[in-house]
Amino acid sequence: MGFFGQYGRLLLVLIKLKSWRFLFMLIVIAALFSNIYLYDIVDSWMQQRGEKNLVQVGPAEFGDRNIIVGFVPEKLRELNKLKEMIERMTGFDFSSSIEGCDSEEICNEMYFRNLLGRRSGMLSHFVHFGKYRGGASHLICQMSIGSEMHCPFMAYLVRTSQTFFNGTVHEFHSTSVFRLMSKIELFDEIVGGEMTICKKDANFPVVFPKTIMAQVICVLITLVFYLFVSTMTCIYELKQHGYLQILFRKGLGVLAYWAAIWTITLFEMALFAGVITTAYLVQCISFFSSTQLVDTFVGALLQFCLVAATVLLFSIVTKQLALSGAYCCTYLIIVVAIVLANRMYLAEGPIFVRYILLIMPAGHLAEQLFTGLTNISDNKVDSLMMHVSGGFLALTILFTVYFDFVFKSGNGWRLPCTFYFTSGFWSRPKKQPQEDDKEASAMFEAAQNWWRVLVATKGIKKSFASCMTKNEDALSNFSTKFYQDQITAVVGHNGSGKSILMQILSGERNATAGLATVDKVPITDSLTRYHMCSSIGYCPQHDGLVDRLSVSDTIKLAVLSTGKSWDREENKVRHILSSLGIESKIEESIQNLSYSEKRKVSVTIALIGQPRVVLLDDPSRDMDYISKRRLWQLLHEFKIGHSVIVSTLFINEAEAVADRIVFLSGGRVLCAGSPFFFKRAFDCRFIIQIASKTEFHVPYIIRKITSKFNSVRVRSFSNADVEFEVSVMDDSILSPVTAEIEKLAKLIDEYGIVHHSLDDVFSKLKSIPPKEVDRHFEMGTIGYVADDVDRIKALMKKKPVDPPDTPVALSVVLVQSNDLMGELFIFLFPQFAAIAPSFYGMRFAYYSLSYFWSMEQLPVPSLLNFFFSVPHLRDSIIALPVHFILLVLLLVLLENRHRCCKKGEAVTEPRVYEHCRETAIRKEIENVINVPKSQQHLMQVSVLKAINADGAVALRNLTFGLKSGEVFGLIGPCGSGKTPAMRAIAGDEKQKCAGNVDIQVNDKWLPSVTAAHQGYIGYCPRTDPLYHRLSVGENLNFYARVIGVSAGRVQQLEKELFQEQELITRVEQANAGLKRRLTLAIAQLADPPLMAIDEISSGIDHDGRQLLWNNIKSMVSKRRGIVLATQCVEEAEFLCDRMCIMNHGLMIALSSVNDLILRYKTMYFLEMQIASNTKETHEALQRRKDQLAAIVLDKFYGAILIEQWTARMQFALPIQSIGCLSNTLDWLYSSKCKLNIHYFTLHYATIDQVMKAIVVHSGYQMIKSLESQTEVSV
Repeated sequence: MGFFGQYGRLLLVLIKLKSWRFLFMLIVIAALFSNIYLYDIVDSWMQQRGEKNLVQVGPAEFGDRNIIVGFVPEKLRELNKLKEMIERMTGFDFSSSIEGCDSEEICNEMYFRNLLGRRSGMLSHFVHFGKYRGGASHLICQMSIGSEMHCPFMAYLVRTSQTFFNGTVHEFHSTSVFRLMSKIELFDEIVGGEMTICKKDANFPVVFPKTIMAQVICVLITLVFYLFVSTMTCIYELKQHGYLQILFRKGLGVLAYWAAIWTITLFEMALFAGVITTAYLVQCISFFSSTQLVDTFVGALLQFCLVAATVLLFSIVTKQLALSGAYCCTYLIIVVAIVLANRMYLAEGPIFVRYILLIMPAGHLAEQLFTGLTNISDNKVDSLMMHVSGGFLALTILFTVYFDFVFKSGNGWRLPCTFYFTSGFWSRPKKQPQEDDKEASAMFEAAQNWWRVLVATKGIKKSFASCMTKNEDALSNFSTKFYQDQITAVVGHNGSGKSILMQILSGERNATAGLATVDKVPITDSLTRYHMCSSIGYCPQHDGLVDRLSVSDTIKLAVLSTGKSWDREENKVRHILSSLGIESKIEESIQNLSYSEKRKVSVTIALIGQPRVVLLDDPSRDMDYISKRRLWQLLHEFKIGHSVIVSTLFINEAEAVADRIVFLSGGRVLCAGSPFFFKRAFDCRFIIQIASKTEFHVPYIIRKITSKFNSVRVRSFSNADVEFEVSVMDDSILSPVTAEIEKLAKLIDEYGIVHHSLDDVFSKLKSIPPKEVDRHFEMGTIGYVADDVDRIKALMKKKPVDPPDTPVALSVVLVQSNDLMGELFIFLFPQFAAIAPSFYGMRFAYYSLSYFWSMEQLPVPSLLNFFFSVPHLRDSIIALPVHFILLVLLLVLLENRHRCCKKGEAVTEPRVYEHCRETAIRKEIENVINVPKSQQHLMQVSVLKAINADGAVALRNLTFGLKSGEVFGLIGPCGSGKTPAMRAIAGDEKQKCAGNVDIQVNDKWLPSVTAAHQGYIGYCPRTDPLYHRLSVGENLNFYARVIGVSAGRVQQLEKELFQEQELITRVEQANAGLKRRLTLAIAQLADPPLMAIDEISSGIDHDGRQLLWNNIKSMVSKRRGIVLATQCVEEAEFLCDRMCIMNHGLMIALSSVNDLILRYKTMYFLEMQIASNTKETHEALQRRKDQLAAIVLDKFYGAILIEQWTARMQFALPIQSIGCLSNTLDWLYSSKCKLNIHYFTLHYATIDQVMKAIVVHSGYQMIKSLESQTEVSV
């Protein structure tokens, strides 16, 4: 099932990818039949070439190139006279070039011997003196293209040599002219069949070889083109984002992959060989024998396959499709040059040159076809061609497979060059004994005795070097262990080496030094890693997916790559998809999925096959909090018996889901342990917030608390508010402290406990050198080290960088043999019409001048008199203004096309919100509907509806108004309708939507499409529309020139958003934060009154987010409004004045951030982790969790179990059910041992938790109640 299952699925995938590309076969088929219409063209060309050449033949030229045989039965005097006359004219002895004979039979034999054994470039003539009555002579001339004048000169010599004998004049009777074939008598043997052009045309033996040559050139060009656009593009589509390499690492067979490619390629080449054989049969019906046609088919098939094999070899040599295309063009030029040389210049040349050219067998395709059709072969090279082609084909295929294993641009294994002769390639590696190195340090939590090491790294180092810079270590002496049955989170800031580590462990990169093992088998060695492919599942940082494949095809191929059948694995895969919430998308195309859904598919591929180790590089990128929750629950289910290693930028995610955290900074491990160990190591303090009745009570409260509890520290105080800190190491005093605070109830309005999270400390460490962080870890001051660090560096001023002028290359194929085609091109393609005057004008001038200059007697007239008589020149002059007018009209139509916002559409109150309980939403809708285009609004969105490409409703009657100086946020999980709303607001006409989006500009209201075209909307999309080969500064200047923005505005944005070094960084080398800043800067270039910003901080670390947020804050002014779409609650809290929470295209809540917090901040969140070990069964752990949940829910009335996975549980506790906070803390501490709780935290709900509650509960109920009565049509 393994090989054949993979082979069959790959075959289907390749056919699906090629799909419409098969239509390009028609171009090749047209070239294969070109011999039918090329024959007349070649015949005409050969005649024109002979007529138009001005050849001068004198005695010297004649003597150098001619051999004469004379039949002189009684005319020896005439022959001697002819010899004397030639010698007198030429001035040298002509005896060796003139022969006499006295018998017609002997003369014919001598002449034929001269023809077959001729020296290169020599012409043979036969003079029969006295053949006709009255002694008249007959001359037989050999003619060659370019040497036609030698025959008339020979006739002149024969006529002049005639003398008077006995008063009789010996007349010159006639001249016969012929062209010499390689073996003159063989063409008579193949002539037969019907009266086709092959039999009735006397010039067929001469024209046919040139026709084959022209046909072969056309076939080679179209064949290489077809292979490139059809097969090569499909291969690079599979390779582009790393999907194919992921499949190979999951176990996909290299032989199965190439077998599938060659099955399709062989079918195509066999079809082409059959077509070209049919073309010759159609051209000359019954002319060629069946044996000749079979030889032609086999020869063509071998040569076509050889061309295909060479082109496929280029897909291994480079990762870049454009460079591969350049290789194909170079190969094509060389092959076509050899084809021309073989027929035009080397037909009578040295044989050893043709032997040398056998290294490129495809260049001999014309000779092989001619030999197969006629069985005529001038030399041994043609007879060897079949064997040479077959040998080169086999070698090329073998080298392709070999290089696929060796080259970095191949399948990704990068095996050593001698891998085939190494025993490690043929046998599975053995486990190696390893030293039990204890991670004994204050920064490393001690491992438990029952933990089993599954992945171990020791001294891993990865350095990058270039000719311009010194070695830079991305990883430096990385050593740690990853354990079975655990989720280990590798956290660190951008550039800390997380992705490099994941790539080394997965085999995508090789380590510079060090050792990594999986289950005691080294994986840093490429040979052993080759055998361990099924043990590692890998989800790269960027989704390795093919857009044109469906989710089903993508996953089925991944399943088969592991060597398992789809029928057996289908239920497991569907469980994964269902857990991630994308089971309904299984038949969708990848390109129709959202970013979050693509990420889920990548995670699914990594989990397929039950690998022992799962590597997930930033798996939650682009996911909302609900999707993240589903992902973490799935990973906790999956980790039993496996080791899951996750890299992430966000330590709060690691804290919530990981069993163990590894903190990476500067390529080194600074700390490793459980989340609870990290909280102690980072000194994540509890913060007690107190609001006193008056500011005069604050000093008394401080003295009262600090005098009684020495370990309590004042964090801050202002006016009537004060904050105390309690170290996580002293969490046992929380209960006494809260009891003491409760005694001061008369002086206090309210108080609460907030947990200082790991992220609060972690986000401050990026700007601190790793050695300094290491020192603070040892001193125990890491929690205080960066309280006041300035995280945003000063930006330096730099002049804008002018982008280089980029020439626009235009390639036009001119069919000179067909004037009608040129006329059509002129009127159909504006580019062709633009270059036609220069091209046809130069051609007209060249041919005209060549004609008149060859005629020395004629003066050269003024060519302007003939200029407009050339139809192509006349038509191009007419077509240019026509094209210009049509293009202007087309641009006008496009500029005024408003698909999104329809004028005159009646706007009514959306019924979908008739029963909405949110008064803020109802009030906003009434304001917009009742007072349309109000002067207090900068923008109004009225009943905006949108439908996705798959027909699903994306947006349901979105309605709101935006004021000048306001930041309005659209926040919600993936699929909530944020991006469709932003596209409609930004005037994206590709978005299928209905409703009104109007912008007020200079007291005039414009539809969003018109406003966007006129530059009044700055749109920062979710993806970065950048030119990757240009630098940051060049991109910014390019867009500025297109828009027409001054250099001063560009300099201002450069100063605000970029450092000097960043401006010269190429976009393809820039990190995600720099790309997003550049996209935001481009959106601001025209200084528009409305900014639409979609997911500005997705995948960016804390410092990058702060820099972007500060810039957005600085944009807000009295004349500008901003609409922001985001999943990040922290971003909305920092930036937005108001925000609309969305889910499934509906508005769920609408208010300011503070109002939402006050409204929903009525609960405490209790988080617990149960003490457990790997020896405990899943059922036993679940029973303990159920028991604990029952106790908590019984203790606190109205409590809700929010979520749970493995040993973690989270509850929402109403404040009313807690009563005295000190009593609750006492109960928790006293029950800690009894309930076997490892640790717990009790704190106010964070803004993220508030948003989760709103979406999960309010949104769910609202959508369920409205789905049955909601109808959306666009």
